[in-house]
Amino acid sequence: MPTEQNPRRYRVRAALTALKYMQNGRSTFVTVPRGSVIAIKSKRREFEVVEIDWEGTALVVFNRDIDERTVEVLESTSILGQVPHKGRGGKLEG
Repeated sequence: MPTEQNPRRYRVRAALTALKYMQNGRSTFVTVPRGSVIAIKSKRREFEVVEIDWEGTALVVFNRDIDERTVEVLESTSILGQVPHKGRGGKLEG
């Protein structure tokens, strides 16, 4: 079960467009590249967006983009640098 100390992690299969809030009250769009690993920080259902962590940066993306453009990482360790994940059909892929 994911917790704040052990959040669900996802590998990005296709680049994600995310929103980054700046300290000056403004925001900017950033691209999370394919192959990146992101962690889900929280779900905010009222806006249908998810707060994620990418390389120590807090970003916001649509839930739909997580569903369509990422695969869940099942383990933090792997053989030969490959991280196992669940593919589109629910089968374990490496």
